[in-house]
Amino acid sequence: LSDMYLIHLAPYLEMARDGIKWYRVEPRAQQPLDQLPLGREQHSAVYSKVCSLGYKLENDVRSTQQADPKSLYPGVVGVTPWCQGQVVFYGGKTEAATEESHIAHPHGFLGDLWIYNVSSNVISHIHYNAVLPSPPRRSGHTMLIHEDQIYIYGGKGASDE
Repeated sequence: LSDMYLIHLAPYLEMARDGIKWYRVEPRAQQPLDQLPLGREQHSAVYSKVCSLGYKLENDVRSTQQADPKSLYPGVVGVTPWCQGQVVFYGGKTEAATEESHIAHPHGFLGDLWIYNVSSNVISHIHYNAVLPSPPRRSGHTMLIHEDQIYIYGGKGASDE
């Protein structure tokens, strides 16, 4: 599946009274590529309160309140709210592809990185130079984020990677 849902965790008594409400999130694809991620399983996703300016700068803005965050955030002033965080997705597994140029060729393992910006409701495929050292494509792994660094550990990958 390639769908995403949100649930607002309200205080327990409110959820017991009103029930739990799920909302389908339908992100817009980052232009000009206009791509959405492939459906996948056994991937990792982590939330970060850091948006696109980097941990130190955003933390400084939040702590000092000397600068208007909207003047720094690369959204549309008055339309895009100040950073509500982002969700980072990496890897997973999908059906194997026979076309050599396909991202899931030949075993179905994925090594793609996506960032969903909660404020702007935009998902972006983050391209990195695969020739440089990078983790092998994998599924069933663990991922965590600390400040603006992502750590990936374990999982299963194709035997030839």
